[in-house]
Amino acid sequence: MTDDIQPQAAAHSPGRGRPDRRRKVPLRTKRRFDKKPTVIFTSAVSAVLVAFPHVLRLAGLFPGNDSALLLPLLFGPLFVGYALVTVMAIVVDSQLVDIADDHELKTGSRAEGTIFSVREFAMKATEGFGGLIGGFGLELIQFPPNAEAEGVSAGTLTGLLVMSGPLCLVIYGGGILFMMMYRLNAGRHEEILTVLETRRAARATGTGGG
Repeated sequence: MTDDIQPQAAAHSPGRGRPDRRRKVPLRTKRRFDKKPTVIFTSAVSAVLVAFPHVLRLAGLFPGNDSALLLPLLFGPLFVGYALVTVMAIVVDSQLVDIADDHELKTGSRAEGTIFSVREFAMKATEGFGGLIGGFGLELIQFPPNAEAEGVSAGTLTGLLVMSGPLCLVIYGGGILFMMMYRLNAGRHEEILTVLETRRAARATGTGGG
């Protein structure tokens, strides 16, 4: 099985003088799975765990507020689900470095800074857009300002559960559809690195051009 994170390729990254740490993050899951199925799987599991308590409450299957199981069954899945988001972020960063390799193969320029700048912009835009959706959602379900537990109607509580459960699953599902468009795999990335290493060796010895 080929591990598609190549520390030696990072060490040869041109114009940087230091290895790219993103390639060296040890992830046991990526030894067994390629990056694309890894990020899709972790995203799907995270989505199910985050939405799990809210969907069960909507279906009337979640323990009541006076149950001793309420807090463990609420915060346990949420903790694991959000912890998986960290795994997703690590794998996505590694995928972006692979994209930089592919871009260098096609154009001769890594454009790594541009690629990660776009990533940072996308994260900021997602945070802003998520706040916008949340604000519209609270207006739609008529969530009262300065609300107290006793002053929130049953309809508003149901709306909150829908936003935190089914709507969350829909948003995650949309993200997974975009993840499925990623085309690089371990084998193809190995081929790219082989060609890039050959080019760099040729430049270093002065026997080849760009």
